[in-house]
Amino acid sequence: MYEAFKKDQSVHTFHEELDFTDFVDVPGARPGMEVEVDIVVEDVSLTRDPKCADDWDVAAVIMVTVRVTEEVEVDALVECPEGFECESEVMTLEHVVGSRTKQVLIDQEFELPRINPILRRFTSACVMWK
Repeated sequence: MYEAFKKDQSVHTFHEELDFTDFVDVPGARPGMEVEVDIVVEDVSLTRDPKCADDWDVAAVIMVTVRVTEEVEVDALVECPEGFECESEVMTLEHVVGSRTKQVLIDQEFELPRINPILRRFTSACVMWK
């Protein structure tokens, strides 16, 4: 949400997706293992270009937590009293190979998408100032 440049205009909202790629090294991880990724946005700063309401700069601090697991099958044998025949049972366990947490900084510029073509005609002039 943001307030328009002119005081007599209302508050506006928009939604923008920012893609990012980063690498988290988890020792012991191998292809085929299960990976869980948890992303938490810790801080966001949004700055509007003072000359053009359509141009924005966003800086965000993202906490990325990665957990790598693998399934391991084990034979489980319950202690059997002497003289009885006991059975073993195969169980599948989830073994945690490793986990890591990393803080990522995203800093991107983007142009506000114009949904209304009439508004686009009035606000696109700021592009010529660049």
